[in-house]
Amino acid sequence: MKWIIIITIYWALCIISTYAVRNSKKNKLMKAVAGSHKTAGEKIIEHLCIFLIIPIAMPFILVYLAYNGMKKLHNKNENKRLYSSIFDDDDNLDKLIIQDNLPDKPEKEAAIAQGNALITGDFQELYQLLADDIVLVIYKYRSIIGKEEVIEYWKGWRERYIVSQKLRAFEVKQSNYNSKACLFIKPMLIMYRIVDGHISDMLLINRYLNHDIDFHDDMLAYPFSLDKIRKNLTPLRQINDVNEPEELDNRIPCFNCGMPSEKLEWYRSFFRNRFNGYSGQVSVCPRCGKVVEHFPEMRVRFDEQIAVEDEEEIITANNDYTTNEYSALGETFHQKLREEIVPAVEMEDKSDIFKTLNELSIGKGLQLRLKVASSQTGSTGDESKFYIYGSNVEKDFEVIKHLIAEPTEMAAWQVYLLQTSTTVMPVFWHGGYIVRKFIFKPSDLNRISEVKYCDFSGLLSAGLLLPSVSVHETPEDLGAKGYDHIADIYCCYWNDWKGLVREHIQIVFSKGHIISYEVKDSLVLYEYDCKIMF
Repeated sequence: MKWIIIITIYWALCIISTYAVRNSKKNKLMKAVAGSHKTAGEKIIEHLCIFLIIPIAMPFILVYLAYNGMKKLHNKNENKRLYSSIFDDDDNLDKLIIQDNLPDKPEKEAAIAQGNALITGDFQELYQLLADDIVLVIYKYRSIIGKEEVIEYWKGWRERYIVSQKLRAFEVKQSNYNSKACLFIKPMLIMYRIVDGHISDMLLINRYLNHDIDFHDDMLAYPFSLDKIRKNLTPLRQINDVNEPEELDNRIPCFNCGMPSEKLEWYRSFFRNRFNGYSGQVSVCPRCGKVVEHFPEMRVRFDEQIAVEDEEEIITANNDYTTNEYSALGETFHQKLREEIVPAVEMEDKSDIFKTLNELSIGKGLQLRLKVASSQTGSTGDESKFYIYGSNVEKDFEVIKHLIAEPTEMAAWQVYLLQTSTTVMPVFWHGGYIVRKFIFKPSDLNRISEVKYCDFSGLLSAGLLLPSVSVHETPEDLGAKGYDHIADIYCCYWNDWKGLVREHIQIVFSKGHIISYEVKDSLVLYEYDCKIMF
């Protein structure tokens, strides 16, 4: 009899607690966002499961919840330890770390000025950069307006966190959220909007908006494309029994036009992907047509899995066919490689390629030939490469030293296309590590499944996405050696082991020839590694 009473009490407590969780305010909100379309039969089955199965499964559920709780506590302590080691490490104190290869933009200058001000206490340089009517938004807290007021706030902030708590590890790095440099102070960052050479808007915000949910809310990552999120939007409703009042002030402003958060259009979003569902808030700038903020609020687990619908062509933000003369030639050249040069195995001399690369040539009696990647190379793999043949030249793969080219922007770009051609031609086995997908227009990003839902329009407006070339005369020390011009080429590509990379190549010209071709640096715009090992 005693055990029957204990089991009865246990059974009742399990059922009562299940209904309490099921009918909680949080779940009501999820049902309101996701919708509920259960039939009467499905509801009866659900109640039977609660009465018959939940009490049996409860011990396993409690073990699972305890495991997750311990895991979160461990991660929290690990983060504390990590931050402590960062801030207490003498090597990091009083140093401003600047990410390699950051473009020289006004936001970089602003971040460096503020980092130096917070480290040294001298705010004069930062003061000169501020607009008179600057707005500093402290996320979800308050806004400070005015040059003097903002400087006073940062002086007080320095006293509270740098002088008192020894928080002195700062890094100037790229925030892909607005494709500009920011000042990163783990776990916070400061973002800037520059108008007419002065800081008009400043945002102090945590890197992750809701670390417990961790769904597309990293302020160093790219925002959602509007078309990705549009299918999942519902208007932000007024207060009711399942909806708390919404605070729209002091949120993320539009970094494109400066529209404050309270004037943005606000929505609720609900994403469902197989077993997981995510709900949250989304702000959209009506002027720019861009997602400004995605704040995840809740994650739930569903009983049944659903297929992910194919949304291959939903992105209009990345379907912008903006291009330039370098992009157009790059597409033409790569098409010629695929459709004419590589397939024509009977044609040994590939010098016909110089009809497309018309600002390049090779000496008389020389031929441009192609070695196509072969599977007969053992375990090392193989790549396809051009080489020079003829006039006492048996097989020289250093094609560049035989090129004749005047120091123009288009000639430099054509040298780059020829040098990187091996990355778009056939490869075998380990040769696959070099394969690239060049970004010649924004819509090329649609071919890359890992990033096709991101909004890259900020990269486009910042001039970081499309190819660019500049040519200038060499400095005196190089001029004394007979070198006359230097070309700087920038081009973006995707590689499955690097991600989205903006490559910087420098070419040195001398009297119609190429003296050197050097990879100066690379800026990784989206880090990715497919983890595949050939």
